[in-house]
Amino acid sequence: MVGTRKKPEVILLKLWQVEVLQGQGKSIADAVRQIGVAAYAAPKIPMARVITRNLDILGIHGLQGHCYDAMLRMAQSGNHEPVQPVLDETNLGGVPEGLIK
Repeated sequence: MVGTRKKPEVILLKLWQVEVLQGQGKSIADAVRQIGVAAYAAPKIPMARVITRNLDILGIHGLQGHCYDAMLRMAQSGNHEPVQPVLDETNLGGVPEGLIK
């Protein structure tokens, strides 16, 4: 059902299934489709028209455009705590312990 939260053990099982399928040579996209986590949805943008007219699609990923000004002011003032970089790496078996930290 869309919008329901999955239990951690279900999520871990799905991650494990994807890892196994990747080991068998499947791409991540194919593995995810095979286990039924995500279905392909056609983009809402008419991509054929974009390609044939050689158009550019502009946009941002992550921070919303209207937030940039405030973010830059905060960076200039020095009144912020930068996000700590990711220092740990783990394999799939270490995920449960990593989630608890």
